Amino acid sequence: NNLLFKILNIEKLIDKNFFSNINNTASLKKFILNNKPEIIINLAAQSLVKESYLKPIETYKTNLMGALNILNICKNIKGIRSILMITTDKVYKNKEKNKSYKENDQLGGSDPYSKITFFRI
Repeated sequence: NNLLFKILNIEKLIDKNFFSNINNTASLKKFILNNKPEIIINLAAQSLVKESYLKPIETYKTNLMGALNILNICKNIKGIRSILMITTDKVYKNKEKNKSYKENDQLGGSDPYSKITFFRI
């Protein structure tokens, strides 16, 4: 769903954007090779924890395999300077404190959803 993308009018801030199924590697690779991006921002995810329990296979395919698809496609493309992989606060160990997480906080969420969004590059 790209609703937030449209509401925030992000399209005006970037040169090109691409919406597709992150598991369609042929389409993803074609777009990357044809457009030669310097920066890739991966916002693709099944982002609802409850949904991840109801549809674990689809969640793993999107959140884990989709991210790996991007990294695998991009690993030999020289023009890419940066890949930003967006994750969730669920990757951090929940210490039951009322605070925001920071990048250097301890990883180790306890639910399955946190186990499939483990990238810190």
